[in-house]
Amino acid sequence: MRASTVVITLLLSCVLFAASASAEDAAPASGVLVQVRMPVTSFSSLLNSAVGVPQFVVGVRHGRAAYGLGLGISQAGASEKYSGPGYESEYKLSATLFQVAPTAWFDFWQAPDGQTTGNVVISGQYGRVNFKSESKSFGIYGSDDHVTKGSGNLFGFLVGVGGDHYLSPHFALGLEAGVQGTFASDVKSDEGNSPKEGFSSSLLYGAMRATITY
Repeated sequence: MRASTVVITLLLSCVLFAASASAEDAAPASGVLVQVRMPVTSFSSLLNSAVGVPQFVVGVRHGRAAYGLGLGISQAGASEKYSGPGYESEYKLSATLFQVAPTAWFDFWQAPDGQTTGNVVISGQYGRVNFKSESKSFGIYGSDDHVTKGSGNLFGFLVGVGGDHYLSPHFALGLEAGVQGTFASDVKSDEGNSPKEGFSSSLLYGAMRATITY
């Protein structure tokens, strides 16, 4: 997934930033925050209508609460090949997902030194997915190519529990896990089929995160 490469690079940059920060008085600071998130899920979840975890969150932290808007874009694909005597076929599937996710979290626990916190996360999500499938076959009777394109809307929720360790008042590394559900609406293809609706719930997710607060 191309987006994953970008997120990993930003996470490593954040770690290098933290290495130069002072660990003294490392309780969380209040202010504008930017959070980089790395989903720990397979892309098969996305293809099964899971909105997933937004890779970036921009928001504000005040005291033990924080609010922000998550943004994410994912691209991935899969392919399979089959062959036999005088026959060969190939199938490709690709999808792109763009999402926005209003997000809020609250620290329900804080270590005496303020450096480590535990928090709950709640998020509502909207995503737009576009997909394309291609099939090709070659045989003694000729060849056949078929391409199908489609799109749909995804509405979801996310509830998780996480924790952060502040290496400085302005930088933290953390982990998060929970459940998410998705409602797919108006999913249709160019083959003229009727729009489809569907719901997927109790899908487990996990994420690593790095937070910078100004």
